[in-house]
Amino acid sequence: MQWQRLLSAAAAIVGVAAVGCDSAPSLHAADLGLPPAALVQPAGDSTGVRMQKAEGDVKRVANANPDPDPEPLGTARVVVTVRALVNGVPIFDDEVTVAARIPLASIQAATEEERKIEAKKIKDAVLDQIIERELLVQEAEHKLKLVGKKDVLEKVREDADEDFQQRVKKMRASFKSDEDLANYFKMIGTSLEEQKRIARRTMIAQQYMRSNVMRYVDHRGTFQEVFDYYHAHPEEFQHTDSVQWQDIFIDASPYPDRDAAYRMAQDVAARAKGGDSDDFAKLCEKYDNGLAKTKKGAGIGTHRHDVSPPEAAAALFEMHDGEVGPIITVPAGFHVIRLVKRTYPGLAPCDEVVQKAIREKLRNEALALESKRFIEEIKKNAHIERVPWP
Repeated sequence: MQWQRLLSAAAAIVGVAAVGCDSAPSLHAADLGLPPAALVQPAGDSTGVRMQKAEGDVKRVANANPDPDPEPLGTARVVVTVRALVNGVPIFDDEVTVAARIPLASIQAATEEERKIEAKKIKDAVLDQIIERELLVQEAEHKLKLVGKKDVLEKVREDADEDFQQRVKKMRASFKSDEDLANYFKMIGTSLEEQKRIARRTMIAQQYMRSNVMRYVDHRGTFQEVFDYYHAHPEEFQHTDSVQWQDIFIDASPYPDRDAAYRMAQDVAARAKGGDSDDFAKLCEKYDNGLAKTKKGAGIGTHRHDVSPPEAAAALFEMHDGEVGPIITVPAGFHVIRLVKRTYPGLAPCDEVVQKAIREKLRNEALALESKRFIEEIKKNAHIERVPWP
């Protein structure tokens, strides 16, 4: 995309100066499209930070100290909790909580104290990610402004909005109405507009990061590097003795007797011989009375100890690729089996599949390393304040 090239060009023209007190002006919350206050709370409770109405719709973070002359109890005021400040720009507690909602729900802890410790770890990790996102967005905005390319950000936002609308459209299918979808977001502590804002900033941060680090990543994964990695880590490319196979189960109960069911299994096996995997899958769709029908004929298990039914294991490990085996008899009926591929134990060859896997691993490692270096350089000149969790 054109805007991706412009992002990269902006980074090259301006250099790698980080956003901080000396390199870029702090942005106000309203400039970043921060959401309206999320909590109405009685006066007298100093939790959070008061949001005061300024010119137009601009909202600025006011002093968090309690008022020397507070309003009477029961008077409502709008407050939000600021969890961190990134070069003066607030990150609100609500965003961290919503982003951490799913991992928080999956905590398995023996005691309440352990649960609290795990919850704090999760929210700290999420906050770190949001802080890094905001640093990248601020630097991208600053650099593009310096080179007169602020319109690039508008293009990124348009692309982010389009992608966001596609995701919302898929979500919408699970709700009866737009109102139900909006209520769902409200229930989890956010809104469609807030999620759109986050999607925009996430895309800006991701693309700006890539424009700065991919030049260090693109040269990784040469043939020599792949070849050297393969020989240095043979333990990663060991095959175990395994099979990929197909199965059709003929349930004996609907037939007059077991002999009739067995004859049907023989007939299906005869039709399967000479065919390929797709042909066998079609027969499975028509005749299978078990689980294989839901998996396009795929048999259960790949090793001798986990093949199901166990009676099929001995036959499968004696067959040749593409061969239809003997009918397997079990108490409930009969299995028609076909071996797709046998993999023998030993070192996998350094073929195209292995080379691709190594190349991707080397590039991903380089991407993670360079991304960490890049964000650490930005942090050196940034002013980050964290508010301790209560």
